[in-house]
Amino acid sequence: MIDNSSLSESVADSSLMGRRLAPAAVNLICGLVVFSTIVDLDQIRSIQRYCTTCWSNARIDPGLWEDCTQEVCVRLLEKVRNGLNWSSMLESESGVESPERRELIRVVDAVRKKAQRLKRYLPLDEVLDSPGSPAAVEADPTERYAIADLLRTAREKVLTPRQDRIIELWSHGAGIAEIAGEIGLKVPQVSDEKYKAIRKLEGFLAKYRDMFGFGPSVAGMA
Repeated sequence: MIDNSSLSESVADSSLMGRRLAPAAVNLICGLVVFSTIVDLDQIRSIQRYCTTCWSNARIDPGLWEDCTQEVCVRLLEKVRNGLNWSSMLESESGVESPERRELIRVVDAVRKKAQRLKRYLPLDEVLDSPGSPAAVEADPTERYAIADLLRTAREKVLTPRQDRIIELWSHGAGIAEIAGEIGLKVPQVSDEKYKAIRKLEGFLAKYRDMFGFGPSVAGMA
């Protein structure tokens, strides 16, 4: 649980309550802080490439690939925090899939089916905040506001105005192509800027990792 005696005072000040990230983005970015402590960048990219191949083979709209991959990461985060070994997700020995790899396949398949069923994929906010979802069940409102306020501070300190705008639009459900049209950049530029922004936020938030309550779980998986 977060010791947010000082943060809660800031939250109480309505003048500091502007520029809130959507709850799903709070969950995702904080999740990436955990990932950065237990997973190297090559492993993360391998998972992303695996997901992209799956979405392509399933003929899912390319505009939805990134949202689908993000949901896979959020779902896997919950399982990693409960003890799942991330490093074994892409491994197999003698053609035998590890339990972790089977779990990855199961999560990817579930997201694929949802994307195909809904045709127009739900924004990440709706997925994470729907009744019964892990984030909705476990979220502590006070803790969530404290983290959101910390993220607001992080955005002000480390992001460029362009990066902040991209994160703002993305956190409220806009896809990369939609953001590109909104701010007048090419899709690859938006994708690159969003990646850089998230990495900057990760770096800023890393020193608050213990406040997020992830310390014991991370230590146990080191």
